[in-house]
Amino acid sequence: MDDFAWRKGHHYGTLLCDLKTHEPVDLLENREEETVRKWFTEHPSTLMVSRDRSRTFRLAIERANDSIIQISDRFHLVHNLGFLLDRVLSKELPAKMRTNHVSSQPMESSATSILTKQERKREHNEQKKWELAQQVQSIRKKGLPIQRIARMFHLSRRTVTKYIDMKEPPNTQRGYRPSSIDPYIDDLKELVSLGYTVKGIEETLRNKGYKGSYSAIRTRVQDLRRDRKRAADEENIITRKHVRSLFWKPLIELKSSKRETLNQVLARFPRTKELYGFVQLFRDMITTKDVNIFNYLLSMEKNYKLKDIVLFIVKLREEKNSIRTALTYTYSNAILEGNINRLKTIKRLLYGRASLTLLKKRILYRL
Repeated sequence: MDDFAWRKGHHYGTLLCDLKTHEPVDLLENREEETVRKWFTEHPSTLMVSRDRSRTFRLAIERANDSIIQISDRFHLVHNLGFLLDRVLSKELPAKMRTNHVSSQPMESSATSILTKQERKREHNEQKKWELAQQVQSIRKKGLPIQRIARMFHLSRRTVTKYIDMKEPPNTQRGYRPSSIDPYIDDLKELVSLGYTVKGIEETLRNKGYKGSYSAIRTRVQDLRRDRKRAADEENIITRKHVRSLFWKPLIELKSSKRETLNQVLARFPRTKELYGFVQLFRDMITTKDVNIFNYLLSMEKNYKLKDIVLFIVKLREEKNSIRTALTYTYSNAILEGNINRLKTIKRLLYGRASLTLLKKRILYRL
C-alpha cells in the first residue's frame, strides 16, 4: 500500500495492490487512520502488508488486526538514510573545502574580488535569503509552529523548514545553459590561451562558420579569462556534494585518489566519522539483509554523539518489527510504482474530473 496525491501538498488517497498478482485491489479516498483501519477490518483475510514508514499506516493496521505482518519498504529506508546523510553533512561541512591542508575552515577564494555584475547581484540575493533564514530560525526558537511562521513571512512550509536547517548562506548559482558558441568552444579556448582579443576571436570563429552573437563570444571569453585566474585555487577544492558521494559508496568501490580525499575529510571533520560508519553499516545491512546488523545498530543508540543519528535510531526502534521483516522477506513496494504511475496517467487524462468512484473504476478495471 502507498499514498498518491489528489492535490499535492493538500489531499492524498491510498492505493492497495496484491503482493502476489501485482494487481490493484482497492482505492481509498484518503490516507487517514480511520479509513485505512476500516478497510483492514473489513478484509480480515489479509496476512501481510508492505508499506512505507508512515506512522498512520502502521497504527491503522495494528488497530485493525495486530496479527498482520507489516513490512517496511527497503527503498524508503535507504531514502531516509540519504536524508540523514544530507542533513548532517550540511551541518558539519562547509559548501566547499580544500583537500591539500588540514584546516577545517571553509574555503576562501582568492578571486572573490573578481566578480561580475551578475555574480555580485547573486551574492546580494543569497545574503538577503540568509538574513531571512536567520529571522525564521530566531522565531522558531521561541516555539512558534512552522505553519504560523510560513504565514508570517508569506512562505511555504517547505521553505520555512529549509530555512530552519540552514547553517550558511545558500548557493543559488544556476546550471549551465546551452549556447550557439558551444561547437566552437575548443577553438575559443585555444585563441584565448594565445592572447587573441575578443574582436580577433570573433573574426576567426566566423570564418569557421560561427553565426551567433558577438556578446556570446565576449561573455565566454570573460568567463575563460576569469577561470584561468582561479584555476590555481580551484585545483584542490571539493564540494559537499562530492563528499556525499564518498560517504555513500562502499569503500571498495572508491579509487585510491578518492579514498585519500575521504580520509582527509574524516581527519579534518572528526565528527563525521561516526556518520560515515553508520551510513556504511546501514547500507550493508540493507544489501545483505542482515538482521544482526540491525539489532547491533539499535543497541548502539547511546554510543552515538550526533543528535541526528540518535533520532534516526529512535525512529528505527519504533519500526523495529516491520524492519526486521523487511530484512527477512523479499516483498517490497516496488510493485506499486508502476500502478501509481498508471493511476497518475489516468488521473491526468480525466482533466480534473477524477472523482473517487470514476477513478476507482478506471484503476480496478482490467480487460
